[in-house]
Amino acid sequence: MIRFAEVGLSYSRGHGEATDVILESINLQVSRGEFVCILGASGCGKTTLLNLAAGFLRPSRGRILFADKEILAPDPRRGMVFQDATLFPWLTVSGNIGFALKQQGIRGRQRAQIVTRHLELMGLSECGDCYPNSLSGGMRQRVGIARVLAMESPLMLMDEPFSALDPLTRERLQDELLQLHKINGQTILYVTHSIAEAAYLADRIIILQHRSIGHDIRVDASLPKDRLGASCLRLQHQLRRVLMPDNNIPLTPKI
Repeated sequence: MIRFAEVGLSYSRGHGEATDVILESINLQVSRGEFVCILGASGCGKTTLLNLAAGFLRPSRGRILFADKEILAPDPRRGMVFQDATLFPWLTVSGNIGFALKQQGIRGRQRAQIVTRHLELMGLSECGDCYPNSLSGGMRQRVGIARVLAMESPLMLMDEPFSALDPLTRERLQDELLQLHKINGQTILYVTHSIAEAAYLADRIIILQHRSIGHDIRVDASLPKDRLGASCLRLQHQLRRVLMPDNNIPLTPKI
């Protein structure tokens, strides 16, 4: 689905000054249908990696391929869900979901049917005529996800979409996202700084360390997942040992 081949990104500070290296030697291949979480400390390059996949940034070195073609610019087939839903405040919920469809030339009844279907899918059927400022944070995020789903993007790029929400809303939307992934089978690249979130959502976890990929962990977990189950808690323990090796975490977690 998407492949990073020896990808690096750096910025020059100016004539004669040092170069800031953001990412280097990124080699990553994500297959169709995978749910991949990108995990790491703040400032390690997680969002930069996602922006490269979206085509918002161009790498300084290497190539990024999507469906075997080099990424040179943004593309609706790679839909982005931001930490803030970034909805148009002057458009209704239906208008926000249908905006990209309109830009793609989808008109009239066809667009209305697609919007209605995704309102129902995200539990927003009663909110189609509402404006964003009347919605809770969780509902706005649902609209943002519905907007990407409506474009039928085979690849969803998600940049900490639930981090600003209260714990109960965040867990509810995590559950809904897993169900949508099971139904639609889309490929998801999901940036998070939360160990618990990565352990619960992903079937593969990429840990960024020292500007490159430090670990590539495949999760052996069947659906439905249990965030308090032994396998999920063991995985959290494993991830903490990788990310915080000097914290003297016991070898065997008490579960």
